[in-house]
Amino acid sequence: MRKIAMILIIALSFLQINAQTIVDTTKRWSTVIHRLPSFTIITESIKFEGDTTIDFFDYKKVFRSTDEFQTIWETYGYVRETVDGKVYYRTDSTTEFLLYDFGLAINDIVEVYGICGYGDSYSLSPMTFKVSNIDSVFLGGEYREQFHMNPVFPGDTFPDASEFWIEGIGSKSGILHWEAFLVGGDSYQLLCHSENSTLIYQNSSYTSCYYYWTEISEMESNEKICIYPNPIIDNATIKIENGDPDKEYILEIFDYLGRKVSKQKINKTSVIDRNEFKSGLYIIRIICNGETIKTEKIMME
Repeated sequence: MRKIAMILIIALSFLQINAQTIVDTTKRWSTVIHRLPSFTIITESIKFEGDTTIDFFDYKKVFRSTDEFQTIWETYGYVRETVDGKVYYRTDSTTEFLLYDFGLAINDIVEVYGICGYGDSYSLSPMTFKVSNIDSVFLGGEYREQFHMNPVFPGDTFPDASEFWIEGIGSKSGILHWEAFLVGGDSYQLLCHSENSTLIYQNSSYTSCYYYWTEISEMESNEKICIYPNPIIDNATIKIENGDPDKEYILEIFDYLGRKVSKQKINKTSVIDRNEFKSGLYIIRIICNGETIKTEKIMME
């Protein structure tokens, strides 16, 4: 009996030592943020550095950077983690908020908070989730638990998991975010996660750990440009009125990640072939003699 107890103690100690934690100064996260309704795309990088004590609790300081080379960092709150797998976050307010609970079991229900944006405002917003499944993923040379989280609304639980937590990494929506359900609000996706400068996770939908897109200013011109219909179900027509036949007009189309997916010369009446594009939101830009004269968002149905 004593041997069995000793084995259990050793096993539990081993699991405790090898458990992946979130709050670690060797870790970094990059998250792509699609800001609506402006359709601006930015990438935020998050790291934890330095110690502080607030209300008798020990925290790590949270730092955030939005430039590609991470040369400018701003203090972005404070984070701490408990031995039972709970992660708490706070700003300068007097209240801390639960970000994660990795001690949950299947069918457990939890309310957690995440930073959500709407227009030019940001807030820590609550969301209730139910754990529908716990499996594992192989990352960084080891298996890590993955929690499937189904949103819970008043009187109903969403049938599919929209949020996924990975042990030691956090949400696939970004370390400080959960999948947003605000109509017209920002959306978030974790791009990359590194530990000790080694890339552990990279989102398979992206090819880089940094994306950026901002609105392009338009040069005043005499041309009147119409694009119709929008949304595009079959084909769309681009019509340039008052166009100068001696000028060259270029059409560029960008996907929602800001990647250029098409470039072609156009004339006074041109067609966008819907079959050449996947469904989704795109930005078109029309250039005349090297200057942008028209940008517009289009939806491919």
